[in-house]
Amino acid sequence: MKKPVLFFFILSLLLVNGWSSGRATVLSSANTIITASASVLAQSADPAVKTDQAAATAETYEKPFNWKGLIIGLIFLSFYGYAITMIVITIIQTKAIEPVTKEEFINQRKQANKSGLATEEENQQALACINEAYSSWKIVSEPGEEEMRSPVTMSQLKKTRELHAIAAKVMPTDDKVVDRFNTMGSVVNSSETRSFSGSWKLIIVAVFACLVTYLMTKSYDPGFWHWLKSFWFMPMGIVMYYFASLAPAFLEDKRARWFKGKNIHNVLIGTIMGLFLATPATETWVTKYSDGSKTKSEQFNPLFFIMLLLTFMLILLLGFMIIFFAGLNFIRNYVIYI
Repeated sequence: MKKPVLFFFILSLLLVNGWSSGRATVLSSANTIITASASVLAQSADPAVKTDQAAATAETYEKPFNWKGLIIGLIFLSFYGYAITMIVITIIQTKAIEPVTKEEFINQRKQANKSGLATEEENQQALACINEAYSSWKIVSEPGEEEMRSPVTMSQLKKTRELHAIAAKVMPTDDKVVDRFNTMGSVVNSSETRSFSGSWKLIIVAVFACLVTYLMTKSYDPGFWHWLKSFWFMPMGIVMYYFASLAPAFLEDKRARWFKGKNIHNVLIGTIMGLFLATPATETWVTKYSDGSKTKSEQFNPLFFIMLLLTFMLILLLGFMIIFFAGLNFIRNYVIYI
């Protein structure tokens, strides 16, 4: 499942990258042919029919159907449609494991026409499932400390859920086994709990980009729906980015160990803002005279205006790209878990 998702995501990026240049080449070639044909006709034909002949020639070289654009659209819709479906299914289907008391297991055994108390063999069978799950977890304690284990991959969590379900079917009644059974369930619940791991700064930047584009379109068309028709991918990207950034707790713990809690999106925004803030708005010029006196003058730094414009454009670009970041976060938090 991971390879097809990555394949479609990378393929869509490659096609989008090549679409603009390819489209420009086709349109430029067609325009050159039409212009040349019109020039030849203008030299050899009567003035009365020049316009009609040039128009007929232009119609002859009408632009072909944009198959590449259609393919890009289908791949885009397929990938993000799949992403939205998987996010919804994952959030709905991930249900917390409820703790079970010894008395509840006894009642379940009676309803299944079994003896009220589990045999020693049944208790050991359930304990074997618990131990198998525990041994598959990674040691997260430091050297010299009491050994502590925790699931650190989605495959470990899925395996633990399977073993937990098997132990539940055995219905153990030994107090220690029941306690360990419930402890295993609580570890799974805490590891699967999802929380927002994205960048609120990026969301704010995207909202700012939405506002800027809306004000720009409002100058010639004040309708909100006209703006939404042209820039629908921006509000969609904001909503999807939030849900795609819901990472399970075990993954956040792993990233905290690997990346020390750093967020790539915050780093990008911080770097852009840092470059702008590091540029002084004015320059101080010191003039020294032969008699030893000095004068200082403040002058506007032209580089400051350039950095201001560049920062504004880069911030807008990040806002436009939020749907791309949403796709990346979906792959990281729902597919490959890194």
